[in-house]
Amino acid sequence: MRKKMTIILLFISNTLYAGRMVRDDWRYYNDQEVELYQQQTEMARRAGHLVALKLAKKAIIEGKTEAAKFFLDRIPNHIDKVALVKKRYLSLIYFIEEDYKKSISATSHPIFNDAKFYQQVCMIKMLARFALNDKESFNDEFRTCLGTTFTKSPTDQYWTRVMADVKNNDQALLRGTGFESMRAILGDIEITKIWLKLSLYLNRENVALKYLEALPEEAYRSQKIRELIGFIYFRTGNKKKAFEFIEDIDSSNAENIKGNLRLDSKEYELAYGHFKLALKYKSNSLNAMERILPLIWLLEQWSEGEEILSRVQSDRFDEKGKLALDTAIKIRQEKFDLAEKNLNRIDTIFKGKVPLVIEKMALYNNLRQGKPVLVEEFSSRTCRKMDGMGCWLMQANLTWENLGKTLNRDDNVLAKDYNIDEYKVKLEVSPLSEKRFIDQKDIEELDNARVQMN
Repeated sequence: MRKKMTIILLFISNTLYAGRMVRDDWRYYNDQEVELYQQQTEMARRAGHLVALKLAKKAIIEGKTEAAKFFLDRIPNHIDKVALVKKRYLSLIYFIEEDYKKSISATSHPIFNDAKFYQQVCMIKMLARFALNDKESFNDEFRTCLGTTFTKSPTDQYWTRVMADVKNNDQALLRGTGFESMRAILGDIEITKIWLKLSLYLNRENVALKYLEALPEEAYRSQKIRELIGFIYFRTGNKKKAFEFIEDIDSSNAENIKGNLRLDSKEYELAYGHFKLALKYKSNSLNAMERILPLIWLLEQWSEGEEILSRVQSDRFDEKGKLALDTAIKIRQEKFDLAEKNLNRIDTIFKGKVPLVIEKMALYNNLRQGKPVLVEEFSSRTCRKMDGMGCWLMQANLTWENLGKTLNRDDNVLAKDYNIDEYKVKLEVSPLSEKRFIDQKDIEELDNARVQMN
C-alpha cells in the first residue's frame, strides 16, 4: 500500500512539473498571448505596489512611521509614478520623525524640479528648511514654492506667508488685529483655523480672545475650531471654558487637553485614561507620552508602561533615561533577568561610571536574584555615595548569609508589618523626663560644708 502511494505522489508531482514547464516555455505561446501574459504580470505587480502605498498612507495618517516605512520598502526605487509617490511619502515620514535633512534628500531627484512634481513636494521641503533654521535656503524655497502653488491654495498661502514673516523677524507677526483685516479672517473658516493656530504658535492667545465673540455661528460647528478655542482658553487659564469647548471632541489634541485638566485637579486615573485615548488617536503623540509615563509609575500600570515605552522613539527621548525607566519597570514586574541585561547595557553606555540611581537598581536587582557577592559590591558602592539604604544593606549582608533568600521567604520574618512610610514621617521630639535620685541643693550644701570644714 505504501509503495502504491509513493508511485501516485511521484506521478502527480511529475505531472505538475511538466505542466509548469509547458507554461514557462515561450514556444507554446503566440505573440498575443505573450503580450497578454506580460500585461497581467505587470498589472499584478503594480496592484501590489498600489496596495502598499495605500497601507503606507494609512500608517502615516495614524502616526505609525515605522509601519509606513515597512510598506514602502516593498516598492522598488526605479523612477516611475509609483516610486515618485513613495519618495514623497518618505519625505513626509522623515519630517514627522524630525529628520529634516533626510526629508529634503528624499525628494532631491532632478525629476522633482519639474513644475508638476515640484508643487507636490515644495511645501514639505520649505518647512524642513524652516525647521533647520536655514534662512537663505528657506527664502529661496519660499519664493519658488509660493509662485508654483499660489493659485492652488484656497487661503492664499496665509500660513506660509506668516511663517516667512516669522523667519525674517517681521514685527507684524500676527495678522488680523485690526477690525478691517479681521472681517476677512473671520469670514473664511479655513483662514480662521490658520489664524487661531498662529495665535497659539506665536503665544498671542490674548489677542485671539478679543475676537472670539465675533466668530460666525457656523464656525462653532467645526470641531477643529472648537478644539483650537479650547486650547486658547486652556493656555489663558480658563479651564472651565476650555473643557466646555472640547468635551465632545475625540482627537489626540482634545484628549491631551482633557488629560491636562484632570492632572490639574489631581484626578490621575481619569487623566491616564485621556492620555491613553490620545495615543489611540495618534500613537506617537509626544505630549501624551511625556504625561502618561509618570502616571504609569504613579498608578503602577507596569505592563502597559512597558508597551508604551517601546513606542518611544530614541531621538525624542534621552536613550539613557528611556533604558533606565524600562529597567525600573521590569524590576517592578519582577523580570529580573531582563532588567539585568538592561543594567549591563547601561553600564556599557556610561563606561562603568553609572549614576547612583542606576547602582541602587542594580543593588536591588541582585538582591532579589540572590547574588550576595554582587549585593556586597553594589551596597558598598552606594554606601560610599552616602546612600543610607546601601549602608544598611551592606551591614545586613554581613549579618545574614543570603539576604536575598530571606526576602523571598513566605513566613513572617519581621515582628511587625514593615511600612516604609513610617520612616518618611518627621518624629516629634519630646524632652526626656529625668528622675532625681539626689537633689542638687543637697549636693551644694554638702559642698559648702566641706569648704567650711577645710
